[in-house]
Amino acid sequence: MNTTPEASPIPVAAPAGPEGLDSSATRRALDLATLTAVLWSEGGTVPYAIASAIVVEACNVLATLPSASCLVALEHLSIDTSGRIALGTVAHAPSVCEPMVDLGVVAWELFAGRRFSLQDVLPGGDVPSLVSICAREGRSTGSLERRMLSEIDPLVRRATALDPAQRHASFLSFARAMDATVRPSSMLRVAAWFSSMTGPRLRAPLVTPSPPKVRFGAPAPVRRIDGFDALDMLADLALVMPPARTKTA
Repeated sequence: MNTTPEASPIPVAAPAGPEGLDSSATRRALDLATLTAVLWSEGGTVPYAIASAIVVEACNVLATLPSASCLVALEHLSIDTSGRIALGTVAHAPSVCEPMVDLGVVAWELFAGRRFSLQDVLPGGDVPSLVSICAREGRSTGSLERRMLSEIDPLVRRATALDPAQRHASFLSFARAMDATVRPSSMLRVAAWFSSMTGPRLRAPLVTPSPPKVRFGAPAPVRRIDGFDALDMLADLALVMPPARTKTA
């Protein structure tokens, strides 16, 4: 009996980026766009505490960098086996939007469970609420999850506000607000989650893995037995069979 090979792990490669951003090029890291794409395709979601940790750590990294050189997107955020979040940038390339807005979009994607597109922008220029987007797309949420999403919504709307004066005062204030709303996981838990995503088999949270498919081999050829072979087999069988008991009166 042959079985199909197990699912290949998500590829993990050494991060590439300017000096001072990805300070340890020897670390094994994975961009979050690849990780979340595989996770979402399996019907899974990023745990809220993990998503909060990613946003908080990204805020801490952005707070130490010149904002004009930052490109903030899932493709530029990487996570390594120690749970460390790193930001890769393109040299001298300005951000598409303000880095705060970009990070707010990243937070929206992590909690909404899918990528953000321009079609999602509301007529007034705001991003749709996480509660409404989950309800509209039929994502099952419990009362506790809906309450947490309703508390995260104001943070995301403030980060992505059209008026810069209405946004968070700094990345550190955004980090503190996120930390107070959704307690972020420790780096050990983030590392454990990363390892579960890139281990021998992809294990998506909240998803029951499908059993492996079985492929049976070709049936063995039928052996033809002639009369002499049958007599030899019966003779061999008689040697190992116990003698028949005779009935006594």
